[in-house]
Amino acid sequence: MNSNFTKPELLAPAGNLVSALTAFDAGADAVYGGLKRFNARERTENFSSEEMSKLITYARSNGRKVYITFNTLIKESEIISAAEMLSEITALKPDAVIIQDMGVLHLIREYFPSLAIHGSTQMGIHNSEGVKAAASMGIKRVILERQVTMDEIRAIKSASPIEIELFIHGALCCSLSGKCLFSSFHGGFSGNRGKCKQPCRYNYFNGPNEGYYFSTRDLCSLELIPELKRIGIASLKIEGRLRKQDYVKNVVSAYRLMLDAVPEREQSTLNEAMDLLELSYGREFFTGFTSDKSFSDLIRPESSGVSGSLCGKVASIADGGFAVALSRKLHLGDRIRIQSKSGKKGTALTITEMTVNGRHITEGRSGETCFITTKDREILPDGFVYKIGESIDELTGRISRLPLALKRTIDFAVTVSKQGFNIQVKDGDSKLYWKKQIELAQAQKHPLNEEKIRSEFAAASSEILAPGEISAEVNGEFFIPLSILKEVRREFWKWAEENVSKDKSGEMSRACLESFLQFYGGLNFTDCDREKTTATNLDPTALTGLTTNESPGNEINSFVVNAARHVPISSSTEIILPHFCPESKLSELRSKIAEAYGRGIRRFRVTSIFQLGLLKNLKDLKLSSSYPLPVTNSLSICELRKTGLTKVQAWPELEEREIEMMIAKSEIPVEIYRYGRLPLMMTRAAIPASGEIRDTRGNRLALKKDDLTGLAYVYSDFVICIPEVSGSSDFFDFTNASPGEKNTSYFNSKSVWE
Repeated sequence: MNSNFTKPELLAPAGNLVSALTAFDAGADAVYGGLKRFNARERTENFSSEEMSKLITYARSNGRKVYITFNTLIKESEIISAAEMLSEITALKPDAVIIQDMGVLHLIREYFPSLAIHGSTQMGIHNSEGVKAAASMGIKRVILERQVTMDEIRAIKSASPIEIELFIHGALCCSLSGKCLFSSFHGGFSGNRGKCKQPCRYNYFNGPNEGYYFSTRDLCSLELIPELKRIGIASLKIEGRLRKQDYVKNVVSAYRLMLDAVPEREQSTLNEAMDLLELSYGREFFTGFTSDKSFSDLIRPESSGVSGSLCGKVASIADGGFAVALSRKLHLGDRIRIQSKSGKKGTALTITEMTVNGRHITEGRSGETCFITTKDREILPDGFVYKIGESIDELTGRISRLPLALKRTIDFAVTVSKQGFNIQVKDGDSKLYWKKQIELAQAQKHPLNEEKIRSEFAAASSEILAPGEISAEVNGEFFIPLSILKEVRREFWKWAEENVSKDKSGEMSRACLESFLQFYGGLNFTDCDREKTTATNLDPTALTGLTTNESPGNEINSFVVNAARHVPISSSTEIILPHFCPESKLSELRSKIAEAYGRGIRRFRVTSIFQLGLLKNLKDLKLSSSYPLPVTNSLSICELRKTGLTKVQAWPELEEREIEMMIAKSEIPVEIYRYGRLPLMMTRAAIPASGEIRDTRGNRLALKKDDLTGLAYVYSDFVICIPEVSGSSDFFDFTNASPGEKNTSYFNSKSVWE
């Protein structure tokens, strides 16, 4: 480990103020949480602006950080609302905003530049070229795709110009991040917009067999922490904004122990930390993608996708509650979920009253049948009862005392020496200095320490200023009476009120919003020639998934080509680049692109931002976007146009009205995926089934495995068939569908995409 080693940040989930404060108490360096809209966990409680303001104020005064999640895809009709919320967030001054949408990236960088940008795992960045592309767009930190191996992480980190963040614990998605249509397939509720219905947790049928074929184990990277520290990862992230504070407390405490362990104590600390994790009521643990072989260990088809500890089964249902035949203990205050065998999300509740034979109890024991009182009428007969949490302090009084950051926050550094106090204040781009000379005595016991200084100076009495981030340094061991320390603090804040400039952040954020609204009002559709693209499967053994489109005039015919052979390709050919390319395959893909370019190919389809770096030095290119690179609004088109794209393909989850609105604001042609089978899910995990798969509603799915890329794809039995949209180009995809199939669907185009 080098001498410049910096311990990674421990980043914890915060679904509300209670969880956030609990995370900080347990040792988290930072928390992440969302406001009521535009975040990937809209099913959780989330924060009001006032609550987030209080949290940020508290964190700053205690040397911690807060990141706001803004990590969903944004529709055209939501652009102005999103800009208004970003204006509000700018005034809150979080440490960063976590984003997925390219349009939101454009909006923040161009109009709200004071906000630092972190690229969400939903962006699907999985190699060093993706990280470099993100950095070139102004992103300060990338949260990597979860399905990357340790060797890939090492290589990406060594080549990265910006910070890398990793998920280290919690629930995993079976699909590659940001590339899942599975939940939309089950009713239009998109996992890319924080409304996932978790169909990967359901029970499915494969021939005569059944199982939870897409339900992953939970990630647990405790034993990998020493290596991640050596690699130099900037931030280690715990998943769980839907989880309660007891989960947050136990998991954060476990990882804090492991992060702080000295090398000679790592093994004993690991055992202690694992004992803490046993209290978190998750699914079976999975160490992580230590190697390619790990993908075979991700799924246990025989195990339900339900988190928690199985405690019994519903024996009967009556007015006012239900009876449970217990197999494990339950207590008053425990949180439980009643779940069906199918794996579909069940009813969750907190136990407030229990009886056995009419007698009130505080604890139900194994072997007893206890009656749990509830007003919920959706209890499942024969449902399985899982314990998912325990009651802990709700911190009501503490939360009520949190200050609201309506005042301007200031960051300052306090240095104490024998001669007294020196304080440096950050005031915009400049620095101010305050000094208090006091002859400090040598301490006999209880010397003044940094924590006491931060605590005392955070207790501001100013009417117009509030403490932000406070750092402290004591050069020696000194004694100072508490009354004198308080007097120094009061003098400092009085001086600060008179000398620190007036906060203009609110005015600035409103001016930024007005500037954007003026720009957005001027965005207009550019009329252009319509093209028709038809994709067909010529050779199913395509190396690295390169696809070519031959274009006579405005009609383009697509073929999958085996790039290992020398196939005659005209100068008008278009190549669709593979959306997933592991780090070890980047050089091979780069060579294939150079080979195609040398044969006269100038048209390429970009399916992931990592490809932009591979193409940037090639001249006279005509670039288009294609699924699964999401384009859901005109601002994402603005951003992609800046990178050199001349045409984009609309995201297939969009409804028709939203596509029309996007086209009306687009400055380059928009293409519609009008016909074909798109994968509902794509994954590196080894799916323990093959061929046709059925769900409990009778829907049929097809599982296809690509031996060359190592990915598995899940397709529906229906074909997406979208009517023509005025002003757009057309894309017909026959790689997994035949022309004229009868089993078709409008997907979301005729309904509201949630």
